[in-house]
Amino acid sequence: MSYLCRSSLNICSLIRRFFLILLVMLGTTLSPDRSQALEQHIEIVTLNQWPQYVNGTNILALPQVTRMLRLFEETDLVSILILHPNTDTGLTWARSLVNWLVSFGIPNSHLKTTPGIDNINQLTVTITDHG
Repeated sequence: MSYLCRSSLNICSLIRRFFLILLVMLGTTLSPDRSQALEQHIEIVTLNQWPQYVNGTNILALPQVTRMLRLFEETDLVSILILHPNTDTGLTWARSLVNWLVSFGIPNSHLKTTPGIDNINQLTVTITDHG
């Protein structure tokens, strides 16, 4: 085979390129497209679950927050909408959650808050594809 490759370098070079392209194509086909994995995910954070003493450890102890962070890590093309009660307290609570999510690495451009919940004791977080 080495004699064949030496005598016809162009053919061997073409064969190597073909197999390299084939491997790249197979790798692309077999690897999951993480940006397409998420359609919509909803998390509910209740006032009873929100820690009285708010710090990073207590916020990360909320399973809803860890799921949000995991979803963001799995697909970087997410948009997070936080629906809050239409009160000053609800807005403050939603902004606090946004600030914590930003401090944990989610860009502020991926986060939005809006009033829209009648229940004054909860935040509804909707995570969807960013596109």
